[in-house]
Amino acid sequence: MDAPGDARTATVQPHEPAQPHPVVLDCRGLLCPIPLLKTQQALASLSAGQVLEVWSTDPGTELNVRAWAQGSDYQVTSLPPQDGVYRFHVRRSAGSRR
Repeated sequence: MDAPGDARTATVQPHEPAQPHPVVLDCRGLLCPIPLLKTQQALASLSAGQVLEVWSTDPGTELNVRAWAQGSDYQVTSLPPQDGVYRFHVRRSAGSRR
């Protein structure tokens, strides 16, 4: 019989499946309103639940996308800036339409 804690008797707890890597949209060097327009275009091609990671050097990009997404089925999440690049995720909700 296997001893308690033996790897052969260990159970695996169910967990959320790993999210696939986000689709990256590189808008570095572009100024408003181009990053917002490119974000809208990229989101239109994603399936429900997919995540778009936007990179931008324009500090207003995230605010513009948040304002556009307000009241929609998109969720915007900030990421820490890296080397002068503002980054954020936009998740397409399960109920959103293309």
